[in-house]
Amino acid sequence: MAHIYLVPIHLNNPVWLEKLMGCVECAFGITTRCSPCKIDLARTFDPVRKQYSSSMILRQLIMSRPPDAYKILGITDVDIFIPILIYVPISFVGETRS
Repeated sequence: MAHIYLVPIHLNNPVWLEKLMGCVECAFGITTRCSPCKIDLARTFDPVRKQYSSSMILRQLIMSRPPDAYKILGITDVDIFIPILIYVPISFVGETRS
């Protein structure tokens, strides 16, 4: 039987995790479990951005995927970024009519 796994990353025993598991299970109708996967956050940190790479975290989640996992949901409280997205300041100069 397949399960949805919730993976707390850098969370210290959140009191709301059990409630979240119940909500996910109710919403999707699939047994939900908590998985203590060890994610090496230090490897995902970008010192220039001072954020963690979501792609590198996802790669570790996939590599440590339990064999009966239908889906995996990583939950973290660190600041993550998507490597292909960058902040670009945009200014608009419209035409003026005389």
